[in-house]
Amino acid sequence: MAVIFDTRNGKIIRHFNTLRGAKISYTRMADKEHLVACDDEYYGRTGAVTANEMVEVIALFTNKPVMLRRAEVGGVCDPSTERYHSM
Repeated sequence: MAVIFDTRNGKIIRHFNTLRGAKISYTRMADKEHLVACDDEYYGRTGAVTANEMVEVIALFTNKPVMLRRAEVGGVCDPSTERYHSM
């Protein structure tokens, strides 16, 4: 198994059955400055660690700090976004 992930936050962009497939897709991507194509083992040692770091965000309506995994920031599980409150 192989993945393409973002080194800034550890989010997996795409999954692949082979590393060759990941590298082919990676070369065709337009904006790949912060992306890495690698196998699952390398991702587990680098990207997964980054993705699972806890960061603090401020909830949108209560203005209280909330701890989230870095990979969840900006998504539907993030109470600091409007998307969270409209679900």
